Amino acid sequence: MRKHLLYIAFGLGLTLFAFLEGQAQIVYVPLHHSVYDYLERMNVKSVVSSDDDVKPFTRMKVASLLIRISQKRTELSNVDRDELEFHEREFAYELETLGRTNAEKNARWHLFSYHDSLFSATLDPILGVTVGNGISHIFNGVKFYGSAGGGVSFGFHFNDNQEKGSGIDRTKQFVPETGINVVKSTGPDEIEYDDVRAYVAYGTDRLQLFAGKDFVEWGSGRRGKLILSDKAPSFPMLRLEYAPTSWLRFHYLHGWLQSLVLDSSRSYDTQIPDARRNIYREKYIAAHMISVTPMQGLEVSLGESIIYSDGSPNILFLIPVMFFRAADHYIT
Repeated sequence: MRKHLLYIAFGLGLTLFAFLEGQAQIVYVPLHHSVYDYLERMNVKSVVSSDDDVKPFTRMKVASLLIRISQKRTELSNVDRDELEFHEREFAYELETLGRTNAEKNARWHLFSYHDSLFSATLDPILGVTVGNGISHIFNGVKFYGSAGGGVSFGFHFNDNQEKGSGIDRTKQFVPETGINVVKSTGPDEIEYDDVRAYVAYGTDRLQLFAGKDFVEWGSGRRGKLILSDKAPSFPMLRLEYAPTSWLRFHYLHGWLQSLVLDSSRSYDTQIPDARRNIYREKYIAAHMISVTPMQGLEVSLGESIIYSDGSPNILFLIPVMFFRAADHYIT
């Protein structure tokens, strides 16, 4: 009971601080959105500095970067300008919020979209088929995101997948694709798996609080980040981001991982034939990082991460500013 009270007090303290800071819209852009590749190219070309050490970005941040890119439209190639216009249609509502007049008139089509000063919601279907290298991939699902006013935002993404063919990669260990958890296998040439992400968040102009199951990227790199990447399947996490100034940012997360290490002492048989309830060893990750931008084009980051197990989440790793190495010394 005492442990749960500590968790509640921790969350309430952060939420109270957030309310004192003032509110902001913080709907997140999924990590696999094409706008990230575009912003990365613009960053490499020195058209805009996007501070891309930590992702995902919020939709408002992406919109502000698109505005800065559009101010240098004459420096862009024809391809870059066309892609800029494409992304401006995707983020039309955010551009309008930031002062771009008539931006919503050019907004892209959605199955459902509603926006006003207190509530916004967007719903889109997911449906597709790809064929190649002896593999057919059928996927379908839905994505839904929006804001509820007062700095509250939410998002949901579900994608059901089926792969068939002799060249199926069940582990995806040596390819740039995100790893999967196979849900069903009807034979050597067919697998089914899903991808589900969901979150609720609260944000201010300087502070963002996030609770959900999603991907996160920390650090630089093209086919995998130096610190944390989206190679592993999405996992549930608590996240905090604080930027008191334009040149200083602090990031923290605590995540619940899937260990895939069976806990035989807790696993048990059920009354359903051939249906055993498998319980796995608990496993967690905690990480924090502080980033400083002393000048444009230069960013210095310092942080640490730790993966631990043996019981429920430890309060020491739920303290964002704790020195995790020293905390591990104290525990062990």
